Amino acid sequence: MGTLTLKRTTTSINKTSPEGEPTERQRAIRRQINERKRQEAERQFNTAVSLLHNTRWPLAIGVHKTPPPNVSKTVWRKALTYICRWARYQEALIRAEHRYDLEGALAGTVTEAQKAVARDHLRQDSSR
Repeated sequence: MGTLTLKRTTTSINKTSPEGEPTERQRAIRRQINERKRQEAERQFNTAVSLLHNTRWPLAIGVHKTPPPNVSKTVWRKALTYICRWARYQEALIRAEHRYDLEGALAGTVTEAQKAVARDHLRQDSSR
């Protein structure tokens, strides 16, 4: 008697077409995944910017180290960069004597060197 051998086949998202290119289904799934990631990052960014916009300025040194819940470190840093480049933020930095944490409590002082850097940023922005 002969033996019967069964060949196991699997369906996988990682299978490629015979030419080695992803199939149309794989490309569609990848597009959906990327779109969901983009939407989540955008939601996190908007949350972070809203939080920063409603916080007293200038922000404490080191605030970038503690992102709020539900915001990734990468998105938190991007939101901080976005806010801190605003002319309004730079103007607040020039006028202020103190820095504030995210809860609005005093968290340090603004040095003359930091004010000078803010003035330079404003000058560079106005010359563009």
